[in-house]
Amino acid sequence: ETVSLSGKSVQKMTTPMGEMVQGYDGKVGWMKTPQGVRELPPQMSSAARENAFRETIALLAAKDVNAQSLGKVQFNGKDAEGLLVTDATGKMQVKLFVDPNTGMLVGKSYTGQTMSGPGQVEESYVAYTDANGIKLPSDIVINSNGKKAAEVKLSSYEINVGAPEKVVPGMAFEVYPARVTLPTLATYATDNPTSKGWIEVVSVNN
Repeated sequence: ETVSLSGKSVQKMTTPMGEMVQGYDGKVGWMKTPQGVRELPPQMSSAARENAFRETIALLAAKDVNAQSLGKVQFNGKDAEGLLVTDATGKMQVKLFVDPNTGMLVGKSYTGQTMSGPGQVEESYVAYTDANGIKLPSDIVINSNGKKAAEVKLSSYEINVGAPEKVVPGMAFEVYPARVTLPTLATYATDNPTSKGWIEVVSVNN
């Protein structure tokens, strides 16, 4: 999975039916399967937006969120400092739990999509690993409505390996007339399967 601080993400999954790629561009979710590319239904795009909001590094770096101290609380039977974080609209929120001795994040809780529909989800960070000087969870236990639903063990992280911030040799471009209506994400991806997207140039100084 590749995640950016801007909230965009791409996740690749290998299934018996072939490779599936699911992404979120900050506004719309999409999925690419051997059958083609399609936009995700509004409910799934909304879930992707909430997942992007809860991404730890992006959340801690965000400037447009509100935070409220919950004081000393119990998390997995241990003392922790609780923090409620909401987005600027107040529609998305997540509770963070911090170890008072180490200052490390030990978990999160939030209302999210479960196998049986919307429910209470709790992430516990059992172990951490170092990635370019940044401590990130390497063993995550996920509880759904009070029951263990999954355990995720990550072997490695790579930092700053996303798309380049500038034009580099090897990039290919397709030129559209000025102010033309750009193709939809699904259409463009189908016609240009190796492309990562497009850049709209609104002015050029020669």
